[in-house]
Amino acid sequence: MQKFNHNIKKYLNILGINENVSDIVPNLNGENDQDLQTCKKRYIDSSAYLNIKAPYIYCFLSRMSVCYTYAIDTMAVDDKGNIYINPKFGARDITAREFLGVLIHETFHILNLTFPRRGKKNPKIWNIATDFIMNRDILADGYELPKMGCIPVNNIVTIPTIIDPATGLPFTCNIENKSAEYLYDEIMRCLKDQDQGKDEDDTVNVGDVIYDTVSRKYGVVTSIDAKGNVHSKEITEAEIDKHLK
Repeated sequence: MQKFNHNIKKYLNILGINENVSDIVPNLNGENDQDLQTCKKRYIDSSAYLNIKAPYIYCFLSRMSVCYTYAIDTMAVDDKGNIYINPKFGARDITAREFLGVLIHETFHILNLTFPRRGKKNPKIWNIATDFIMNRDILADGYELPKMGCIPVNNIVTIPTIIDPATGLPFTCNIENKSAEYLYDEIMRCLKDQDQGKDEDDTVNVGDVIYDTVSRKYGVVTSIDAKGNVHSKEITEAEIDKHLK
């Protein structure tokens, strides 16, 4: 048991999680905010449940910081292991069982190394692919998830807004025993034929979201000087979607 805990701690340190939540997103602390208090209780209850029923997931979750904020719509996580939770979403928009499932989902982003695995892939499509694969596994383990997410049905992914050029029908994919990389490639195959999706290349423009592999921080490009030097403003993982075109 000691060796197991040591390895988990070493792994968490390598990931660099449990660093302080960015000051960009203020943490709420309103005693009179009923949604916030309900949300905090659900987080505590979910953590206690995982400590007993899924200790491996709890080992990661217990090292992650939580930020309650209305700056995001639902729940999110960044590459440093900070979980962001909208109190209204956590308290009223989903059930307590769904809260547990979404909390596991955000933890899985860290546990499954989805951030370093992304590389130069299209961030939005990669996030969709990882969401479907992780949700498949979460549902298979008997947990519940909100219906509005990327939910496969009987291991089948359906995306009505994407047309598969091979069939002329909405995109479907069987993801049984498949990886996020496989699903990503299948989606990109359809999008490239429709000229809707592109992998990231080395061309950087103002407004692009970039990732510094050294500092492990995200940023949005604010300017590019005459010498080609890129200047950016740091952003959190939770802010990425609003900067993507």
